[in-house]
This record gives sequence, C-alpha cells and structure tokens, in this order.
Amino acid sequence: MNNSLKNTLDKNEITLLIPQGRNIFFNIPGMKKYFLRYIQLNSKLENIEIKYKTEHGWELLGMKKPKYFNKEDIIDTLRIINTGSTNEIFYEQFTLEYELFEEDQYPNLPTRFLIVNAYEFNLDLVLDPKCFDWSNRKYPELTQTIGKYHWSWGPETYPKKKLTTDAEISDSEEEVEQKGAIIMADIDDDDFIEPDKKLSELVRVETHFAIHPSFENTDDEYFLALSTDQLTAYNFGLYEQMPNNDLKLMLGARRKNPESLDNVYVFKFKRVGDVANEVKKYFLRANYLPNAFFNGIITFSYQLYKISSDHSNPPLLVYQDHAVLRVAPWIMLPNTQIAKKVFVKKITAWPNDIIRSEAFNRHLKSILGKEMVEEIETDVQNRDRWVQDEFEIGYCESPVKTIPVVCDSPRNRGLNKWVKDRFLKPDFGHLEIAISKKTSLDYFGNLESSPPVEGYPFGRIIIGGSPKQGFEHTPRQIAHELKEFLHAQQVQAPIEIYIDWLSVGHVDEILSFVPWSNEKGFKMVFASPQKGCELLKAVLNDTKTKYTKFHDPLALDTNLKDARSKIEEILHEYETYNTQIQTYQNWNKKLLMEELKLTKEDIIDMPVLFKGIVNKRRAKSLFPDLTNLLVVRKTPYLTYVIAPKPFGPVNEDGEYLFEQYFLKQLDIEPQLDIHFIDDAQLYFKRAGDVHCATNVFREPFERKWWAYKPPQGHNI
Repeated sequence: MNNSLKNTLDKNEITLLIPQGRNIFFNIPGMKKYFLRYIQLNSKLENIEIKYKTEHGWELLGMKKPKYFNKEDIIDTLRIINTGSTNEIFYEQFTLEYELFEEDQYPNLPTRFLIVNAYEFNLDLVLDPKCFDWSNRKYPELTQTIGKYHWSWGPETYPKKKLTTDAEISDSEEEVEQKGAIIMADIDDDDFIEPDKKLSELVRVETHFAIHPSFENTDDEYFLALSTDQLTAYNFGLYEQMPNNDLKLMLGARRKNPESLDNVYVFKFKRVGDVANEVKKYFLRANYLPNAFFNGIITFSYQLYKISSDHSNPPLLVYQDHAVLRVAPWIMLPNTQIAKKVFVKKITAWPNDIIRSEAFNRHLKSILGKEMVEEIETDVQNRDRWVQDEFEIGYCESPVKTIPVVCDSPRNRGLNKWVKDRFLKPDFGHLEIAISKKTSLDYFGNLESSPPVEGYPFGRIIIGGSPKQGFEHTPRQIAHELKEFLHAQQVQAPIEIYIDWLSVGHVDEILSFVPWSNEKGFKMVFASPQKGCELLKAVLNDTKTKYTKFHDPLALDTNLKDARSKIEEILHEYETYNTQIQTYQNWNKKLLMEELKLTKEDIIDMPVLFKGIVNKRRAKSLFPDLTNLLVVRKTPYLTYVIAPKPFGPVNEDGEYLFEQYFLKQLDIEPQLDIHFIDDAQLYFKRAGDVHCATNVFREPFERKWWAYKPPQGHNI
C-alpha cells in the first residue's frame, strides 16, 4: 500500500468560485493519481448539480446514492452545473464522500470526505449603450451582451444585391448582423468637459463584482485587476471620476503625455473579501484614430485572481470578462457629396507681389454665392495660397453622433496655424500626421477620393507616388506614415497611381470627378496629352479654322499671337515629350479602371499638355489644367464645375479651343453648371490652378460605415 495514500487526511475543505450563469470543473484530491472506487453526494443542493463524465456523457451524481467504479473507469473531473433560476448570488456548502485505491490493491481503504464551499459570483464589464447601433436588430437583447466580445462588419453590400432566387433570399436571411462596440477618438476640443454629456466622445464603462457576503470568512486571498496588452495601452485611457469631478487615469495612457507602461498595464483593486457587491464607473477615451501603429481595435479585461499560498508562484486567474471596441475611422469625402463651405485665401498686394486675389475671389462668390465662400485672412506677409494642400475635411461617426474632422497635412507652411485655430473646437476634430521626412507628395493636393464604387460604398482614396519608375532618378514616395494612416481606416482602401513624373506631384493635376446621371453616378475627368495634341493638330489641318489667334496665359498684355505659328512651335517642342507622358497616363488609367471598375464611357479625356522642367526630369502643365477643377455640389440636382480658363488658341468671338472642348464634353449633363475662372497670374504662374487654390467642406454620407464589410476587412 502506498504510504502517501495512507497518510492522506480523510477530510479536506475547498472553496470554489462559480461565475454566474456558468458551469465549472473541479477535482477532488487524489483523483488524477489514484483510482476512484465510489463517490456520493451527502448534501441537498438547491442551485447546482454535480455531474461526472463517462463514455456515455455527463451523468448526474445523486444524493446518498453511491456510484461505484472499476479501475477501467477513468473518472478524474467533476462538473458543477448552475441550475439556479434567481438573479441573487447564492452560496452552497456540500460534502462529497469517496474512496480511492491503487492498482492491484484491494479497495478497502478509509472513507474520505471533501467539504466544498461553492460561491457564485458576478464579474462583468458593461459598456455604454451608445457604443452600439440598436437600429434594425433581429435580436436587440443580444446587441450589448454579445457585442462587447466580438467585432464584425455588417452584411450590407454596395451596390445592393438583387435577390432573384429563393436560395438567395434564404442565404440573405441567415446573414449575421453587425456586432461590436464603436468609440470615436477624442480628437476635438472638449477634453473631459462633462464626459457623460452629448458633446463628449468618452463612453461609460462599468465593472460589476458581486459575491455572497459569507465569502469574507474564507482564508483564501483574491484580488481584481484591469489589464490590456502593452501596445493597446498607448491608444486609450480608462478614467475614474473623482468626487471633485476630476478624472484619474486608471488604465491605459494619456493622449498628450503617455504614462510609462508600468503604470498603465494593470490596476489592482482592494481584496475581494472586503466587499460583497461593488460597481465602479469609468470613462473610456480613445486617444487616436487608426494609424500605422494602431489597428483601431481596443481590448481590455476585468479579471479575478487568487493569490497562491506559495507566494513564489504567480497569482492564478480565476475568471475574466473582456470587451472589444473599434475606433471609428476617418472618412474622406468625394466631389459628389453636398458642399457646405468653400475656402479660398485672401491675398492682398505686397511690394514684391502686386497680384491680389480680389478679382478671383469676387468671381468665385458671384458663382457660388457669398454665403458659400469663406476667405482665409492671415497676416499680409503670409502669401501661402495653396489651401488644398494644407488640409482635408472628412468625418468620423459613431452610432450616436457624427463630427467633422480636419486632417492637417504634414506640409506645415503659412496656413498651418490657421487650420487648427479655425476648426478645432467641441465636436470638430483635428488631427496631424507626423512624418519623418516630407516631400510635396505628402501635401493634400495629392489626396483625392473617388465617389462610391463597387465594393466601396464610401469611395476609394487616390494617392500619387512611384509604383513604377519612369525617370532615371530616385523616385519620390508618399511618406509611409501618411500612407499607412490612410490604409488603417480600411473603408476607403487607397489606390496609388504614378505621379512622380510631375514637378509638384499631385493627383489633382491629372484627374477629378464630377456627378453624372449614369449608373455609377459620376464620371472621371482625366488628363490626356494625346487629346491635347490631337486638338492642336486639328486646328493646323483645318484650312477654314476659326482659331486664328493664340493667347498666352502668362502674358500680361492683350496682344494675341498668330495661332498657326504658335501651335507649330508647341508641337515641335513638346509633342514627343507629351507622347512619353501619355504612356504614364495610360498606365494610370488602366489601373484606375481596374480598381474602380470603370468603363471607357465613365471617363472623359481632357486635353492637358505638359512641358518638362528640371532638365525634363519632371513636368508641369503648359496651359491652365482642365482637370484641376473645383466641383461644388449645391443640391442633388445642381453642381457647379469651376475650371481654370485654359487660354491658348482662340477665335474672333473669344472662344478658346480647349474651353469649347470642355463644354462639349460636360455641358450635356443637365445638373452641371459650368464656369471658367482666370487664375493664370494668381495661381497657374505658380504651378497650381483653381482646385489647388480652394478647399471644400462637405456633408458626410448618410449610410453607416459599420454596415458594410470592406474587401480587406476581417471580423474579430
């Protein structure tokens, strides 16, 4: 007989903690080492059942009815089944009578007893209801309880699927609802102002812990903890509101002054035994939007630990609850959204620059209305006029609120201070993307959004870089921090086209989008050097041409040149160069057609000619650029399209060749109200046009971003 078995005490007492509404497994001493001869329950139970597992499944252990086993029966685990029908936390004490034996030993050993103290407890993380979309739910009662554990995108598709068969209808009905909590990054100017009020992006979090008061009599030691992983800790803060209404950081980090991870990783509570029912209230703050180092997912846990009697061993995790939240992405807005305001710089005369913006701005207001145009006023010596390059206004949305968010480009020139001063306020967010090394490709003229396209109900962002090498020099690339920020938003997966061949290097130099009454709802206006050369050659080949004069866009006088000789000069000097540029544009067009699912009928080729600069390594437009457009959608049925006056060949009636072609292509769309504006001296001379000079604040989409799963999105 094994001496260790002989010396085992015949009575043991253990404490079991049972999560409310759940089952647990436990062992009696020696069950894993010895064989079980018999076991019986000696106490009447009100809230639980004891079961043991056999080859036939789990069987109930009856009271005062011993269950006998052979050594072939492998019984090493018991299971407590919670049968309580009340929400009250219960306490049960019961005794198990059992005998153990060793192999080849006659099973006639002392009877043993195990006294079990079973404490039910409740440990729960409760998220603010405003984190969830409660609309159109089949099972609203599960929205909050299940939603905190998972994050899944909604089943909507764009365009909407047309169901034609019963099988498709059946499949549609079984689609899983969008699940998961949403929080907005707190990047506006209402830090900790009444955090439970409407203005705040902070959301409430409660931790609930309850256990029967008699648990205080146990000798075991337990504690509670809040924890998250080290990377996530930087991206949120969990705050407790003090009696004086100050918010004390308990878990995570402060956005402006991150704490060390030793302070933010775990927060320990007082001993569980000191309380029988505890509810703590917190405010959760998301510090950042998704970015290069943060996927937008916040997870944290509420945990119950038991302290080991051997203090050299780490505490034992008894139970935990957790929550998963997604930070709402920043969404950029395309030309097809309704416009709220147009921004343009007010430029006054300066000793070395006599050109003023008065006439340009007045013309803009006459088209759009004074109430639509806001002039940016800065110091007189601040001549920075490239409004499009400095910022982009998008938005963020949660189930309970939508706020505009201005993304401040890494450009940081004369307009930089104005952007933050003008926009940052309660419920108007502001974010800056810090980059290590910038080029002009990081300015926001190099950032455009397509209207909604197949699979992308919010459109796709288009950026320019060097996805292929076109010149024999080191290509410029958009900063990886900016590129990864745009990719991290997920809902508008960026497309990178080839733009490094341009001197400034912005996508708004070669394309734009205008609303259209077609199936897609828009057309792309696309720069075509080939079309420009074709139109000039047509003038030369037409012996009866009306275009007999030529207007140089940069000439300050009104003396017109002979069109034929000037066109011949341009073709002689620039045609070969533009043929090379056309190959780049063909590559870009093919890529955009594939990614945006466009057909040739969805694209309007617009004549834009280029000239080489910096030893012809890069290019700029030869005439004001007819793809650099200001598109202002006033209503669903009226859109203003404002193009730079292109100059060039002109007839006796003052009609310009390229201008007439532009009108011929776009004037057939009834909702478009087309205007031309002279920006030659003010903007074109400085390598920009009307789109570069302006910026538009637009209405957000009505559809909800969480209802659509992007092609690269995944569920959690």
